[in-house]
Amino acid sequence: MLLIVYKILWWIILPWVLLFRYFKDKKSGHGCRYLFERLGFTKAACPHDIILHAVSLGEVRAMTPLVLEIQKQLPDQSILITTTTLTGRKQIEQSFGDTVSVAFLPHDIGFFIRRFLKKVQPKVLMIMETEIWPNLLDACQTLNISTFIISACLSDRSQKGYAKIPATIQHLLKNVKILAQTEDDQKRFMAVGAQKVSVMGNLKYITVLPDDFNCKAQTLISGKQNYLLWCVASTHEGEEKIILNEFRRINEQYPHIKLAIAPRHPERFASVESLMKDYGYSYQKRSETNFDEFSLEHHDIWLWDSIGELLYLYGAADIVTVAGSFVTIGGHNILEPAFLNKAITVGSHIDNIQDMVNLFTQNHAIMVLNHDDLHEKIVLLIEDRKLRDEMGENAYNCVMQNQKALSCVMEELYHCLGRR
Repeated sequence: MLLIVYKILWWIILPWVLLFRYFKDKKSGHGCRYLFERLGFTKAACPHDIILHAVSLGEVRAMTPLVLEIQKQLPDQSILITTTTLTGRKQIEQSFGDTVSVAFLPHDIGFFIRRFLKKVQPKVLMIMETEIWPNLLDACQTLNISTFIISACLSDRSQKGYAKIPATIQHLLKNVKILAQTEDDQKRFMAVGAQKVSVMGNLKYITVLPDDFNCKAQTLISGKQNYLLWCVASTHEGEEKIILNEFRRINEQYPHIKLAIAPRHPERFASVESLMKDYGYSYQKRSETNFDEFSLEHHDIWLWDSIGELLYLYGAADIVTVAGSFVTIGGHNILEPAFLNKAITVGSHIDNIQDMVNLFTQNHAIMVLNHDDLHEKIVLLIEDRKLRDEMGENAYNCVMQNQKALSCVMEELYHCLGRR
């Protein structure tokens, strides 16, 4: 019954969803370009062996090692990567070029989803983390497509929500193989009725550095000179003001401290730049500056207004603050700076990454910044290089303890494709 209501509601709200998507895409300069693709009408809707779905930028980055491993071990298998955001799509195109196909996953309306899947004819669908789309999973069951949720996580809040509709969730997940991040995630999935659940770890713990990483990171380090660089990454609205106010206090006390800000979404680049102007800071923009032209000698801030290049900035940073955690977003991936041995801090809103933060906290590899102690803790890291180095080493060790995830997924993939 609930599935029928869900299907009807989608048709009712579809005009408003398309209108919202049109204006959001238009704001990013794309207009109607992808409107029909979001309904499944795309050139990429042709036969592919494997569909990998990564909802947005963070999931695309986490899935990158898996894509590379499939291309290495199963070069004859064609791959279609789907996403739902413009930043995710751009990252796929930058990372893989024409070695994979890319498309937006159609809105979860039965007609469009079934049409899309019948055109693609995948043998396997692998969904990153926790994307439970009823019509998508229902169509995969009907079309006998092997379906996985990989690196799967389920929060306590989501578990409580799903527990209110147990029959529906059990129906949707009965043929889905769930590879959970942790034993706690496994227990939560089983509590809501999933039957095929095992623990694989987290793909986000696997970081693949681009071939030009060392060269570009070293170039930025040269531009940094002897200044200490505080990098604040993946910021959302409201967070830049918090950081800029704090940076003003810190910079007055420690003139050798410089700041880099990397907003999460491209459509906010201009508003963040305007905010920096209001504060009177001198800054350089990545979009207007080559790597070898960056210098902190005459600038207070690097504004990192680009997509897919955050790793290089992490490589040059001395202190990394991963944002989305000072407002109620829930936090973003801390594993890339951890892999690069960086001292990591986050705000107190960390629902999305709580398990990671718990692990890092137990190993003295992260600082959680509350409103009252943000200044004190950042100053402590500025003054204590030994502490920064110890935190960076501990963070790297946390990452290296969780490297089995990729082999678990590949084993399942080989089994589904009838390979050895």
